[in-house]
Amino acid sequence: MNDQTSKLALAANDLRAHTPPELWDAFRVAFSEFAARRVMSLVSASQDQILQAQGRAQDANEIAEIFNNCADKARQIKERK
Repeated sequence: MNDQTSKLALAANDLRAHTPPELWDAFRVAFSEFAARRVMSLVSASQDQILQAQGRAQDANEIAEIFNNCADKARQIKERK
């Protein structure tokens, strides 16, 4: 995990800790749906847009994974310090 990813995981975990659980869950679901739409956009991407669409899908999936597992990731980061 690089520094930017670590910072995002820590910030997401802080936000999760200070947000009502139902709001945090709604946010995670909405972002996961956004990431899924990015993946599906690969199907309709033209040949000259496929690499850009792939990069966007990969980024969205990585961020969704960070949001969905931020508590575990934050704990791992803090244990390494």
